[in-house]
Amino acid sequence: MSNHTLLQETAAVVRAYVDGEVELDALQAKLQSVMTLLERTDGATEVAKVVSNAEGDLEFIKFTVFGDEVRPAVMSALDPLLPHLPAVEAK
Repeated sequence: MSNHTLLQETAAVVRAYVDGEVELDALQAKLQSVMTLLERTDGATEVAKVVSNAEGDLEFIKFTVFGDEVRPAVMSALDPLLPHLPAVEAK
């Protein structure tokens, strides 16, 4: 599986989270799996670090932010990752 494909899948899960179709746990699980695969490939270390940082932020949010503040906190945590993800076509 290519890095581009991994990032496309990640972008789709991020879009699904934004659209309210998946929960934080699913988003975090995707970032964890992608991070591991990206760390194993040459040339993807910068993106892997960004994914790792975003996943760490989500972990922190999961245990420290509650209620209506979760979604805005997650969106803010994803901001540094978004420029590294390919565009997801609208449904």
